[in-house]
Amino acid sequence: MLHIAVIGAGPAGFYTAEALAKTLPGCQVDILDRLPTPFGLIRAGVAPDHQSIKAVSKRYEATATSAGIQFTGHIDIGRDLGIEDLRGLYHAVVLATGAPNDRPLGVPGQDLPGVLGSGQFVGWYNGHPDYADLDVCFPAGAPHPESCGVAVVGNGNVAIDVARIIAKTRAELGELERAQPVVLATDLPPLADDAALDPGLRKTVTHLRSFAAAPPSGKPVTIHFDFFTRPVRVEGEGHVERLIVERTRLENGAAVGTGDFRAIPCGMVVSCIGYQTPSIPGVPHDDRQGRFASDHGRIAPGLYAVGWAQHGPSGTIGTNRPDAFAIAEMIAADAPTLGADRAGRAGLEALIAARGLDVTSFDDWKRIDAAEVARAQGGAPREKFVRRGEMLDVRRG
Repeated sequence: MLHIAVIGAGPAGFYTAEALAKTLPGCQVDILDRLPTPFGLIRAGVAPDHQSIKAVSKRYEATATSAGIQFTGHIDIGRDLGIEDLRGLYHAVVLATGAPNDRPLGVPGQDLPGVLGSGQFVGWYNGHPDYADLDVCFPAGAPHPESCGVAVVGNGNVAIDVARIIAKTRAELGELERAQPVVLATDLPPLADDAALDPGLRKTVTHLRSFAAAPPSGKPVTIHFDFFTRPVRVEGEGHVERLIVERTRLENGAAVGTGDFRAIPCGMVVSCIGYQTPSIPGVPHDDRQGRFASDHGRIAPGLYAVGWAQHGPSGTIGTNRPDAFAIAEMIAADAPTLGADRAGRAGLEALIAARGLDVTSFDDWKRIDAAEVARAQGGAPREKFVRRGEMLDVRRG
């Protein structure tokens, strides 16, 4: 029997466990996560008003409860257990830790209070325990938050989520009832160019054209889409007060500065420019790329990386599935060289007991899940516990 540990209980981790079970029938897979709860970005990264996307966790639940697969939470690899501990217990260890760390904004003033990374901000509004105490307040003496500016740097899916969550009301569903998007028509390409765009991008540009054509609505919140603009520094006395930006133009497909600077008054800056995979002692790490150093996922004999931990933060939730099957096939090909019998799960449980670690099981997660659903108010699907101690208290009954 092959014993395999998967580090990380997000999409990459669960798809990898599913792929291993199908590619290597009879193997035993342990999914480990530092949080007491499973599902990673599905639980703490997908915007709370995207419940249809979060529903993929039902598939992961089926994986977690299938034969040969076990979830163990509240165990930090690198602190509670070392990577060499696991490599001694398992034939293969797969790092599916994602890329939870924010890429630095990289401009003067980025350390001022009020400058947040999207990983922090999204984690905060999603109830992630790491960010339960994050300070997202405007400075003392500032006007009401609705009249304070927020500068969101970036224009990807996460940036749009951040802007939408800030601007929407609790009663909204599909439309922003208190906010109007504003786009300059001169920032958009000629209409005749739309036909050459791929369908997804064409749909996005069509929305932007409709925003540019809409007359003023008088809504209290305005979301400005400032294309051809880059941040150059953050300014403020003890807290963010303004973001200085420079107008850019395209030269040979690259954005270059024009020397045209202006200030955007704001009490908060949320940087949505990408993520990095944190290092783990004993694992080669590519600091420049912000991911583990590997050869198409193979780090060393018996040690692998998958998903964002392998190739960086790109693609959708679904693209983790083919990545997972590629790693499963790689492990299957390496199986004859992965050594003799290992203690696997039995060895892990003995080590957990010896070190006095307070871990959670999938049954514990079900208790936490049921308690969160029971706490729901105002039509919400759940009211999350945002602190590890609260979750562990529920687990203990």
